Amino acid sequence: STPGSAYGTLIFACQVTFTFLFLFYRVIGWWKVSYHLWSDALYVLKGGQAELFRPGKSFILYLFLTLNVLLGFLQVYWFGLIVQKIVEVLSGA
Repeated sequence: STPGSAYGTLIFACQVTFTFLFLFYRVIGWWKVSYHLWSDALYVLKGGQAELFRPGKSFILYLFLTLNVLLGFLQVYWFGLIVQKIVEVLSGA
């Protein structure tokens, strides 16, 4: 795409929109939803409801919580790559 052309402007607008939406939904939104997952999971684990309703399956909740943290950091890592690319483009590299 040629910078300054209508197509180039559209591509740039899409890139900017993608960056902000990724930040909002995949980084900020992820941790907001994760907070609720953690509070609910810890509540049923500490209260014994997890064992009561699914005996021997509580490890699944621990697995979910572990994967949640790992995937959360993956979101942050991906956003870091996006920011790196933005800096690269803006610096003209």
